[in-house]
Amino acid sequence: MFTNAQQFIGEYTYESGITRSLFANLTDATLGQAQAEGLYNLGQIAWHISSSRCYLFGQTGFDMPDQGHGFPENMTADMIRQNYDMLLERVLSQAATKSDDDLNVVYRFFDKMDVSLGQMMRMVISHEVHHRGQLSVLMRQAGLGIPGIYGPNAEDTKIMMEQMAQQG
Repeated sequence: MFTNAQQFIGEYTYESGITRSLFANLTDATLGQAQAEGLYNLGQIAWHISSSRCYLFGQTGFDMPDQGHGFPENMTADMIRQNYDMLLERVLSQAATKSDDDLNVVYRFFDKMDVSLGQMMRMVISHEVHHRGQLSVLMRQAGLGIPGIYGPNAEDTKIMMEQMAQQG
């Protein structure tokens, strides 16, 4: 849970940079990559990462567009990136206006749980990180490059191990 908006802004700025580095590698040709029939494909997960912030923060008084719960027809990688960036700007600018007291206000979600704005801010980041993991697996299956997220990726690790072996 965040107790002030600057904590959230700092962490979310960092985490959104990671998401943006994954989104930068998306291609239109790979958006249909799926793990199994009936599960979200790569494009749907990426869109969900981007658009779910509308619903989640919209429930806490943020001015967010209603993007529904579906997926745009003829979705492209550029649409995903542009939507993510537009909503990121909205979230960060509105978060900057929230006081410490605002973060303690409790809201009702899904008609079953009470969550403060500070808790919701944490949940939004955790939700994005969770789906980013799914996204990275599908990207790897689709043959796309995966940047190192919290450490080196497989390719970087291989290079480091080769360098270590050469040194001694």
